[in-house]
Formats: sequence, structure tokens, C-alpha cells
Amino acid sequence: MPPYEELTSALQSAVAQAPHLAKMWSLVKSEGGRDVWCVEVAANKELLPPAQRPALLVTGNMHAAEITGSMIGLYLLEYLTQKYPADARVADVLEQMVIYIVPRLAVDGAELVITKSAPGSVARSKPLFIKQKNVPFPEDLDGDGLILTMRWPDEKYGTMRLSGKDSRLLVPKDTPGATGPCYATCPEGLIHDWDGGRVENSRTVNDFNRNFPANWRPAVGCLGAGPYPLSEPETRALADFVLAHSNLVGVIDFHTGNPAIFYPSAAIKEICKYPEDSRLIEKIGRIGERLTGFPLLSGYQEAITGEKTERLPGCFRDWVYEHIGLPGFIVETGLCYNYFGIATGQKFESPAIKEETIGLVLLQCHDSYPEYGLFHDWRPFDHPQLGRVEIGGWHRAIWSCAPLFATGEICSRCVDFVMECAAYRPEIEVTAEVQALAPVPASAPTSTRTSAPASAPASALYKITVTLHNSGPVSTSITRQGAAMYPHALPVIKLQGADEMIIGRAWQKIAHLNPGETHTLEWVVRAEAAALKLELSAERGGIYKQVVIPLR
Repeated sequence: MPPYEELTSALQSAVAQAPHLAKMWSLVKSEGGRDVWCVEVAANKELLPPAQRPALLVTGNMHAAEITGSMIGLYLLEYLTQKYPADARVADVLEQMVIYIVPRLAVDGAELVITKSAPGSVARSKPLFIKQKNVPFPEDLDGDGLILTMRWPDEKYGTMRLSGKDSRLLVPKDTPGATGPCYATCPEGLIHDWDGGRVENSRTVNDFNRNFPANWRPAVGCLGAGPYPLSEPETRALADFVLAHSNLVGVIDFHTGNPAIFYPSAAIKEICKYPEDSRLIEKIGRIGERLTGFPLLSGYQEAITGEKTERLPGCFRDWVYEHIGLPGFIVETGLCYNYFGIATGQKFESPAIKEETIGLVLLQCHDSYPEYGLFHDWRPFDHPQLGRVEIGGWHRAIWSCAPLFATGEICSRCVDFVMECAAYRPEIEVTAEVQALAPVPASAPTSTRTSAPASAPASALYKITVTLHNSGPVSTSITRQGAAMYPHALPVIKLQGADEMIIGRAWQKIAHLNPGETHTLEWVVRAEAAALKLELSAERGGIYKQVVIPLR
């Protein structure tokens, strides 16, 4: 699990080894002074600038403890730069597209979780720990370099007891077979302005994936949403990047919840405004399901109840579809316990039994791989406020991610999905036919004739027929939602080099081309030149083509 400096060094090394393909820059500096890195990967940029080709955005580590996302981003960068040009699939993607990688958004929170197992850092931009009355201010009290969990006997406020199956494990006190006294728990640290009563949980959580404008709710109804949409420098910088890159054709955001691939809530088949969008997104998602082995779901509720009704507030994947019109996916790559037998949507008799079952599975992982440092044995400590306590428990970053033995395979499968997603872009084929008509004197009058010297030689009339065919699997609008959100972002045709336009316009917009559709344009022009130039461009999807049309 690379800390910030190690991740930065690895990114810089990969870029330095392939400067003809990759470059990196900072989207924004966090309040902790760390850069949120973005890496661009494309080949032959001198022939086709990245802005004039389709783009795919891959993001990760939006939640601080979900480190696997940043490891996938780094793996993808190394895969692309090392496989090019020998691998035909990589060569096709990098010569036709541009891949953008933002491996770690929550750079401050991730650092605290990786290096100290700090609690509460779901994601952060503001100072992570705000002092609140009766709430522990997390810090390393016993000098082991980590911020773990404190426990102490407390019959009045304690909610946990020892598992009857493994005394290292704390479980809810109503768990069948639980033994010993009741324990209270809290993060390691001193309790701010403690009045001697109940030790409270922190109420300051800042969840980046609740801070986007789609279905945003204020903090009173959504813990971690922030004071307003895009209130955090990191989320605002990511949104600005998306808005500035109209050539994007898709977004994949890597997380580490129970294994799943989540698609946008507004693309649920039963409620989607545009059925073709729902079909497209499901088709891509099923590819991901096949390649990763993770189920395609609208949300975890579907895995448990079968109902496709879950819509989370302020979610990035929903924003990129609803506001930008792009297929957006969250790929949840799994927590540690998922790789020891706990499945997505698995049902338990009660929440207490679920917690004990997962805890026992995690202890099995720890006992099999103690070098991971997943669990830390409880050690006595004399707390200046609470008296004798014990400090130990789970390392939060290791608990929250797949075990290291599975990470390489996960990265490989997820990168396969990224590469398949890259194929979902518009592909416009241009063909032109020229028919020479009768010569016309250079001085022939016409209202659309461009100025030419009186001594110009006689030109000829030509009928130009251009056929545009979309052989790609997506529309030039990417989705119908994209066409609705950006109604003026239509493909543009320019015909250059004619002396005079008899029929047709030199500059015109055309309707979007859906997959398999063909559009034909015709001009009658007078031209002295030996060739004309046709330029096709589109604001969405990174479409740009130049075609030389020989006249003779």
C-alpha cells in the first residue's frame, strides 16, 4: 500500500521511462499540501493531439482507506507504457485515444490511513480531526506509530463484549455466546473536554463521493456531503477536469467495497429516460462483470433484496451520466474479508452475527498472513483520563482492501475491463466521391462566389458526395442523455479549398450519428485547386478527421 511519496515516485518513474507516451501534472493541491496527480497516456501526439481524440478517465482512492484504487491506477499506467507498441490492443487504444488516470483523489486521508491506520478518514479535504466535546481527538498515545482502537470495561455505556469463539474479537453485546464484561471503545487518543460521561463518536466525516452535484443533499440528511456541492478542492478539481475534457467517452472509478460494478442510478432499465442508454451501459457493465467476476448492480440493495431502487446522494458516477452524459461506473474491488469467503449481499441471521462472522474471517486472514499487520493484539495502557485501557484492533487500510496476495490479479482483471471500455467510442468512416461537371468561366456571376482575380484561369464544376458512417458502438453524442444536456454540441463539417460554393455550405452542423448510421452530404463547387480538404470535428467524443479529396 504505497504512501503518497512512494506513489508519487512510482508515477514519476513510469512517466520518465515513457516520455513519448505519458505526462503528469497536479490537478490541485490538498489542504495538506499534497498533489492530486493526473497522468495522460497517448501515442503519436504530434500527429493527433489528445484533445482531438476520444478519452477515457480512470479514477481511484476517492475514499481514503480504499487504497486498491490507486494501485489499479499505477498498474494501468505501467501496463500501457510497457506494453506499447508490441501489444496490438494497447497500440490501438493509445494511437486512437487518450487515457487519463487520477490514481488517488483523497491524498490526505489516504496518507493517514496507510501510515497510521487513522480513523474517520473516509475522505477529506478539511482538517481531518476537529475537536469536539466528549469526542476523542485521534493520536498515537503508546508510541507504536499507529492510531488504533482503545477498549475498556464499562457496564454503563459499553456496547461490546468478547466473542465466545475468539477472545481477541469484540462483538455486539447481544451476540449469542458473547462473554465477559461490556466494553466501550473509541479511537486511540485523548478525549476533548470530557465531562466524565459517555465517550461520543466523531460527527465530522467528509465523503468526497457525496459531494458531487447529482442528487446532492445537505449534511443534515447525508453524513459527509459537505456544506455545498463540490465544496472540496479535490472534488471541484475533478469536476473541472471532466468539464474541460468534452472528448471523454466514459469514466471508471475504483473503490473497495464488497465486490460489485455499479452503474448510474438514472440508467436503471425500469426508470431510464432513454432506453438506448440503459442498454449501452448494461452492455458495457456485463463485459466488466465477465472480466472481473464482480456482479453488475444498481446498488447493494439489489444484491440483498433484488430491488433496483437505491440512489446515493452526491455520487460521482451519477453526476458524470446525469450532468455530462457519459457512461460512468464504480468498480468495488472488495474488502479483505471478501477474499476469505464473505460474498456480496450475503445474508446473516442478525447484524451481530454478521459482525462476528466477518471478524472471525478477518482473524483467520491475520493468522494466515500475520506479515500484513491486519490485526494488532490488545496491549494495556494507562490513559490519563480513562485509566487502564487496552489498545489494539484492526489496521483500517488493510481491513478495507483486498489482501495483497489477491491484488495483482484484481489489478489485471480491472485493467482488462478498462481496455474493453476503451472500445466504446464513436468511429466515423469518411468516404468521398467526385464527379467532374462542365467547365465554367472564371468570371461567371454567382451570389456565393468567393473573390478571385479577373485573370484567374477557367475552373471546373465538381459534384462532391461525402458519406459519413459511424462504425463504432456508441453515438457521436455518446449517450442520449449527453445529446439532451449538450444540444448544440453537434458534429461540424468544413469543406475547404473551393473557389465557389454553388450548392451546399462550406461550414455546417449535422445530426448525431448513432451506431451503424450513415449521413450523406453533397456539394457542387467551382474549384481551380487539385484537391479539397474536408474536416470533421465534434465537441463530444473527441472526433476529429481531415480528409483530402483529389479533384483530378
